[in-house]
Amino acid sequence: MSKAVVLLLVLLSASRCLAQDVIAGVVAWVNDKVITTTDVNREVQNRLAAAGEYSNDELQAALPELQKAATEYLVDRKIRAGAVRSALTEQQIEGLNNFAIERQEELARMAGSRAAFRAQLSERGMTLERHRDLIIETILYEEARRRALPTDKVPVSPAETKTYYYNHPEEFIQPAWVTLHQIMIRFSGRTRDEAWTLIQAAQARLRESEPFEKVARELSEGPKAESGGLWEHLQKGSLRAELDEAAFSIPVGAPSEVIETDVGLHLMLVEQRHPDTLVPFEQAADRIEKLLRQERAAARLREWLQSLSKVAYVEVAGMRSPTR
Repeated sequence: MSKAVVLLLVLLSASRCLAQDVIAGVVAWVNDKVITTTDVNREVQNRLAAAGEYSNDELQAALPELQKAATEYLVDRKIRAGAVRSALTEQQIEGLNNFAIERQEELARMAGSRAAFRAQLSERGMTLERHRDLIIETILYEEARRRALPTDKVPVSPAETKTYYYNHPEEFIQPAWVTLHQIMIRFSGRTRDEAWTLIQAAQARLRESEPFEKVARELSEGPKAESGGLWEHLQKGSLRAELDEAAFSIPVGAPSEVIETDVGLHLMLVEQRHPDTLVPFEQAADRIEKLLRQERAAARLREWLQSLSKVAYVEVAGMRSPTR
């Protein structure tokens, strides 16, 4: 059974469950606008398509939260679009209606005829009027988003930027890193004693002052053997625990003792080691300013949405929240 068929069956089943708490397929009312089970399922389907592959069991498990998120998004969308619409003149509203009609005529021509276009809409559970409303709502919603998120206009002073830097030093730590060479002998395909014999042979050559890189190229079975076992700019915590501990503790420039892990035996030579360092304020200032602008823009958006909700009538699945 194809993914599309599975998705359709799951959504139809979910529609029946969702419909137990709604009247005539209406999931929510926002002022004089309604949100139907078809609207919610369409939004759920969009989210599933963006998320990628789901098994039937995964769909069933994820559906309640997806439906909830879709309903909340559609309510928010209608509140925002309604706020922008309420500030328009009759002439502007008429212009939007005319644009939506023209867009539908264009889509009808692309479909081959008005009848074919109506049939396409019907397959999606939508009428011409509802499709026209959706076009207008999309325009209004995008305008609301544009007005609500002008982060470049949110003021942030140099003093606020510097205060954030000194109050959150952990956010501006450049983690310690090392550059090293490694020789690795794997346990796979041989006995433990055989692995130890090979790593000890490598140690013997290093004691004879052979270059570590040369021995690594000839004996190492690690992924970087061809480049002399070179690993550059490895951050602390990026290696297996045993190797990580050694990389950040052994003397720089001297081969390590044998380090054993669950996959094999290792020798290391650390070329460079840099400790944790605090990024200078001058390098962090732009990032902090951008972060503060985004946080304040988001706070303003929340305040705006709260103010809209106070004058909006919202009822979801029989639970009334009259807020005006």
